[in-house]
Amino acid sequence: MKKFEEENAELKRYIVENEEEIDSPMNLVQKLSGEVQQLSTQNQEAIKRSEELVNLSTLSRRNEWHQQLIVLSLLVICIAMFYKYCNVVPNGKFLALP
Repeated sequence: MKKFEEENAELKRYIVENEEEIDSPMNLVQKLSGEVQQLSTQNQEAIKRSEELVNLSTLSRRNEWHQQLIVLSLLVICIAMFYKYCNVVPNGKFLALP
């Protein structure tokens, strides 16, 4: 009888050890699953920020191009007005004050 009790106690100890061995990997899987979800969320946020930066860069280049076009247009207008002024003012009185 005592032998059966010892075997029973030993089997119960093995059962507890096996449950602990099973629970430990399950806890690890749950922990890693949570970390994977967190990294996935961070990755999606990083992708969104990257897309926003690309859009801002594109807008910045477009604004720079527009500014260059405006300066060029103003330069063309100023040159045209200067030549028109030169043709209106008689020779020798160029930029003469009244």
